[in-house]
Amino acid sequence: MSTLRCDPCDSSPSCEPECCWICLAGHSLDNPLVQGCKCPRLVHQTCLARWQIQSVGKAEERQCRFCHETLPDWSLSLLPEQARASAPVAVMAVVYNSQVYKVPVKPGPDGEAAFKAAVKSLFGFAHDMDFDVTFEVKLPSVPGCSLPATGNNSSLVLRGLNQFGAAATCAQASAVARAMASEEATVTQ
Repeated sequence: MSTLRCDPCDSSPSCEPECCWICLAGHSLDNPLVQGCKCPRLVHQTCLARWQIQSVGKAEERQCRFCHETLPDWSLSLLPEQARASAPVAVMAVVYNSQVYKVPVKPGPDGEAAFKAAVKSLFGFAHDMDFDVTFEVKLPSVPGCSLPATGNNSSLVLRGLNQFGAAATCAQASAVARAMASEEATVTQ
């Protein structure tokens, strides 16, 4: 994926600055425009990641529907390795029989196995029992993106345990965002 720097236009009325095809915002230093595939459209990498999350489990999650180019791993865009290493523990609220339980989660196969084991233990399910789950996740907010962080575009329903990776990554990105907001509030006081 190549990063493109957009220079301000000259004063010509026909000159329009490039913008993200998803959020329609322009280039910024903290959220540059990139060419995510072979298509000529530019996009913020984090906006593309949010778009991909909404297509989890479908071909569009991993491949551009127009040029069929493989898209970058969205989880790395929303939660880079350095953020993963220092991320606070993410927690999912699990509702079962009208009771709410908080279960720590982390993305990846080990995290999924730990989540399954925790749920089975909490609810007394047999070790070999299969269960189904529906995740309601908050889409991570994106700095420099004009997509709303609240309202209709802020949450997503992911059905099935095969969606655990996306749900856990969103939970961890939210935990990182909360920790950063808390640090900023502490610094400004």
